Amino acid sequence: MTDDVDELFGDFSLPDQDIEGYLKFNQEGDAVTGIVGGQEGETPLSDFAIDEEKVSGTFEAMGYEIQLNGNFEGDVLKASMSAAGYDFPFEATKQQ
Repeated sequence: MTDDVDELFGDFSLPDQDIEGYLKFNQEGDAVTGIVGGQEGETPLSDFAIDEEKVSGTFEAMGYEIQLNGNFEGDVLKASMSAAGYDFPFEATKQQ
């Protein structure tokens, strides 16, 4: 991974969204992890990948498998969560 990718790791909040929550992207050695958190607690992302300016992964919530895909633009992640044929776009801001 490049130094640019290292800057993508951290905590992201979802301000002014219909759903309150956060995302955490971490790296320990070669292992990378992603977590989705909110009112129901934290859920790890499966098939998590973060590369250059993109992130993707899946998680289970309310009986659905939800796909997360997004692109970083500076300290903002512009992404969507998709499940059961519906897309839910959102923006998350990196916490300093």
